[in-house]
Amino acid sequence: MKNRNSSEQAQSNVDLLTVDEVALILRVQKSWVYAHLSDLPTIRLGRYVRFKASDIQEFLANKGSCQ
Repeated sequence: MKNRNSSEQAQSNVDLLTVDEVALILRVQKSWVYAHLSDLPTIRLGRYVRFKASDIQEFLANKGSCQ
């Protein structure tokens, strides 16, 4: 078994999702995701938007409870 260096380990510990993937998870259209970027936990990479999978799961858990 090959030893993985620290950058490979860090990369595998953070699953970044695209707008398409988040739309599938939330079962909404991509346009909804773009319209609600200010409400969602985002990571900006220049003109690209990514989402940590764990942040999206937490967002769903928090939205699922009565407010």
